[in-house]
Amino acid sequence: MADSGIQLDFVVLGACHSETAAKIFLLAGADHVIAIPHDEKILDTAVLTFTQIFYQEVWKSRSKICKCFNIARENVRSKHGDSEAGKFLLFLGK
Repeated sequence: MADSGIQLDFVVLGACHSETAAKIFLLAGADHVIAIPHDEKILDTAVLTFTQIFYQEVWKSRSKICKCFNIARENVRSKHGDSEAGKFLLFLGK
């Protein structure tokens, strides 16, 4: 991506065990990557809740990625509990 001239502001990897892939996106130049720890599984419904709220916040509010991440994670916490909400990780690039 860095060599192609494409700039990714964020990447969302809503899959179990996706932390390793997140690190690859960061090395490739992504500014923010959201992933699940390499040793964790996550409920599909929790990922659905997270992505719906996250993208809604990104596109409608034009807020910073970190703020959108926190809003989406809090929504997961209220619907699916602390355990599922805590599985979402936000990695920051350069």
